[in-house]
Amino acid sequence: MQDSSEEAARQDMQQELAIMDQVYKNATMTIVAACAQSATDDFLKDRSESGESCFDIPCRLSLERFFVVHIQEHMMYDDRREPINARAWTFQEELLFPHLLIYASHTLQWQCRTLTCNLGGSYHAPSLSAAPRLPSPQKLLLEDPERNYAHGQMRPYIPHHILQHWLRIVSAYATRKSSLPSDKLPALSALAAFYAPVFGPDCYAGIWARSAVQQLCWRIPDSRRFFTRPTQYRAPSWSWAALDGPIYFLSFLETNNTSVCVPYHRFSIVEWQIRLQVPHLSYGEVTAGKLVVTTVLRDATFDPSSSPSIRFDALMELQI
Repeated sequence: MQDSSEEAARQDMQQELAIMDQVYKNATMTIVAACAQSATDDFLKDRSESGESCFDIPCRLSLERFFVVHIQEHMMYDDRREPINARAWTFQEELLFPHLLIYASHTLQWQCRTLTCNLGGSYHAPSLSAAPRLPSPQKLLLEDPERNYAHGQMRPYIPHHILQHWLRIVSAYATRKSSLPSDKLPALSALAAFYAPVFGPDCYAGIWARSAVQQLCWRIPDSRRFFTRPTQYRAPSWSWAALDGPIYFLSFLETNNTSVCVPYHRFSIVEWQIRLQVPHLSYGEVTAGKLVVTTVLRDATFDPSSSPSIRFDALMELQI
């Protein structure tokens, strides 16, 4: 709350965060000032000329028929360059609001869950790495044929074509920035709460308990210049939320519920817990986490005859 005490503002934020998914999904239409660098910048203005070149090429159809072809150089629009698409808090708003009226840097756009239209009907090509416009949870639930509707229970894994939605979300969100490093998980909490009936119910620092192995097998670029670590604790090291920068999932391109990390049936969770900053915000900021698993990292064959320093006694105990 503006001009209120720090404690009152904190309590108000916690209260609003708990219901943000309801606010987003029930909005009729949202106006997005995508081209504005800050809250003080204006966006209701004429768009500047693109600087694209035009060419007129005369052509002949026959001895007596001529025509002119008008060719205009076209610069492909990339919505990732818009200032608003670098901010963490605007990410879930973009995905959860059902209808968006976007004041982009080049034109006015209308966006819903299925498409984006430019003013005047000009062509729009979304970025391949952009976050997906997710279907409703009800539609995704219908796409899960193995859900046990009779007992209201979920299978231990998420069908891969549905899990890919979440992996794309996290990959697209990971590079966004916020003023407070601690906002990494809270800024995605409304999206997690909205899709908990599909991916959930349990989520640990951005990792759903279902199909956990596929989500835990994330990687960062080899070069350290592409990512940073917050100066204060934000998430356990096994969570993608512990870092700032691009990430990718090794199992993203798999076609079933297996993983390139370990066979699914040989991975089990022994203990998994997190401590929340605010107990009733299940998908918000965390202050500690613990994960204990049993698995096989790599299959191998041991031949004791190849090493004279290793032998087995009668009790089959390994001695070195």
